[in-house]
Amino acid sequence: MSLAIVKKINFGSYVAEEERKNLKKYFYETENWRKILKGEIDIVYGTKGSGKSALYILVKDHQDQLKNDDVGLIFAEKLRGSPIFKNVQSTPPSSEGEMIILWKLYFLTIIGNYFKEEKFKSDSSKFVIDYLEREGLLPANFSLSKALSAVRNYIRKFSKISELEGNVKFDPDLLTPNGFGGKIVFSDDDAEDDHGGRRTLDFLIENANEALSEIDRSLWILLDRLDVSFDESSDVEKNALRALFKVYADFRSYSKIRLKIFIRSDIWDRISTGGFREASHITRDTTLSWTENSLLNLCIRRFISNDEIINELDINKEKVLTNSSEQEKLFYRIFPDQVEIGERQSKTFDWIIKRISDAKNGPAPRELILFLNLVCDEQIKRYERGEDTNVEGRLFSRQAFKAALPALSTYKTTRVLFAEYPDLQDRVMSLSEQKSEQTIENLCTIWSSNEIECRKICDELISIGFFEKISSISTETYYKIPFIYRPHLKIVQGKV
Repeated sequence: MSLAIVKKINFGSYVAEEERKNLKKYFYETENWRKILKGEIDIVYGTKGSGKSALYILVKDHQDQLKNDDVGLIFAEKLRGSPIFKNVQSTPPSSEGEMIILWKLYFLTIIGNYFKEEKFKSDSSKFVIDYLEREGLLPANFSLSKALSAVRNYIRKFSKISELEGNVKFDPDLLTPNGFGGKIVFSDDDAEDDHGGRRTLDFLIENANEALSEIDRSLWILLDRLDVSFDESSDVEKNALRALFKVYADFRSYSKIRLKIFIRSDIWDRISTGGFREASHITRDTTLSWTENSLLNLCIRRFISNDEIINELDINKEKVLTNSSEQEKLFYRIFPDQVEIGERQSKTFDWIIKRISDAKNGPAPRELILFLNLVCDEQIKRYERGEDTNVEGRLFSRQAFKAALPALSTYKTTRVLFAEYPDLQDRVMSLSEQKSEQTIENLCTIWSSNEIECRKICDELISIGFFEKISSISTETYYKIPFIYRPHLKIVQGKV
């Protein structure tokens, strides 16, 4: 009976793009979500695995509701597969100024395509569409990849880098482009607009905004997956994303066009290091964070998403979902009270939280979902081998939790930490089979470094969540490795 039930349990995919069909079923409305849906939030920050992409997908799944509220959506990046901006890294713009032009022209192009698809008929919209079509910026069989390619080719064809850099005008207060000089035109002649000047990017975007104003419709342009779009070069990433936020600041002057940006907190920290004046002008933002109660709620929602499980265990779904105490009771009806037995040992959910957290960002849904699925896999194996015949009325044993830890640790170490920070891999691997709490003296010996260099390395490992710095008046400073990395590296509990 227990084996049959556990086989039906699925906590879902830890990758939001792979569980789009079920996200609405799992999801519960938070104040952040309500603000996003009402258009009050433009920038969503969050750690890797914190749920940014899930919110992004949920916005897409509420497209019909938003359309009823006169809000149109444009998704400026593919939800799956290779990001379209990945190709920019091969021959990137050499400055923020050039990247600003690329972003603006790309956004204008996908707005023009939106006007075509929605059959806009106003003079302002026709002006934008006709101009883009005449310049070859609305390719046949339109796709985001084709649009970006057309934009890049157009910029290379009609502008010289020196001219681009020399003619971008900046607002002295915001240090953001607010217009373009005479060389930045959408054709190779000297065509003039109705105001006696050349047709600039800003002039065309203003027309697009006017077309939307005429029918009182807002247009949201959404961007996600920025962590993998420019991941091959820190310089390109910095130029591209700083330029994006300068364009965001510029677009605030348009009443009907909004950029909605979903970005990892650590990437924002990187691009804003050393000063970034645009940061002070970002007020419509939120940072995703998770408490133990919200993670428990997520866990229980996913557990009872299967109607067969609800029926077999006689669970009152509505009662559980509306009462946090009932959620905790259900959790301990399924799982053991403790993984490590003892009066001073944590309860199981606290034990999980400690073991899925790194030293900087705390627990995140991605690691929780992955770990619970690994526990399910281990428990099924144990039942099939004839083990765990007595689990004190629960579905899961303590041993299944311990057995699942190495796989979680390997995932977090190799597929997240090393994939994100390959330059620190050797430093981390050199700590294999060492104690979990290290002094600076011992680290200098391990890394064959002097103290200044060693402290610099420690600061880098702190910044990525591998080290926690522990300091007090009574003891010397030491560096602690979180539980999540210990099994893979065979780290031994205790101080040097």
